[in-house]
Amino acid sequence: MMVPRTHDLARAGVIGTEDVKGVRVILPAQQFSPAAFELYYEPLVNAGAVPVPIPEFQSAPSYARSWELPVVCTQFAAERYDTQDFVVRPINFIPPCRKYLVRLADHRTPPQNLMWDLALASLETKAAAVA
Repeated sequence: MMVPRTHDLARAGVIGTEDVKGVRVILPAQQFSPAAFELYYEPLVNAGAVPVPIPEFQSAPSYARSWELPVVCTQFAAERYDTQDFVVRPINFIPPCRKYLVRLADHRTPPQNLMWDLALASLETKAAAVA
C-alpha cells in the first residue's frame, strides 16, 4: 500500500485488518476485474476499508496523489511513480500479486522478443542489486 506521509497509516510498519477500518482507500473498480478485486481488494473492504474507486483510465498512484489517500497497487506500480510524498507499507492479510511473462515457443515477433529481453534485463538488474 502506498500511503501519503501525512496519513495516519504512514506510522504503521505493517498494515493489518484493524488498521484499515473506516479508512478511505483508493482501489480499482470491481467491474474492471472481478477476480482480482475478490482476491486483492475485497479483504480490505471486508476489514472495513472504505473503497474509493479509480475512474477508468486513471493511474492509481497519480489518483492517490491527487486525493492524498492510500492506494493499493503492485510494487511495480509503486516503483514507477514519484513516491516522495508516500511511504510504502506491506499489508499482512492480502496475498502478494504475482505476474508471469509467458512466450510462445514459435512465432515470435520483434515486439515480443523486445518485451522478453526487457523482462530478462530487469531480472538481471534486480539479481545484481540483491547480490
